[in-house]
Amino acid sequence: MALLSRQFAKYLKQKQKKKKNERSAKVDSSSKNVQCFECKSFGHVRSECANLLKQKKKALTSIKSD
Repeated sequence: MALLSRQFAKYLKQKQKKKKNERSAKVDSSSKNVQCFECKSFGHVRSECANLLKQKKKALTSIKSD
């Protein structure tokens, strides 16, 4: 009985890994369709925008230098 329960647990674990891999593949492909509101390019969102991050960093360094 213990062997059966271990095999079933192993089966469930493998099944969960497959589902996780399928979900990550779907997320990767759907992120290409996302458009940034800051620079209007595709593949990232505003919070990840390189232009916005550069502007924030520039603003912080100018405040620190004053």
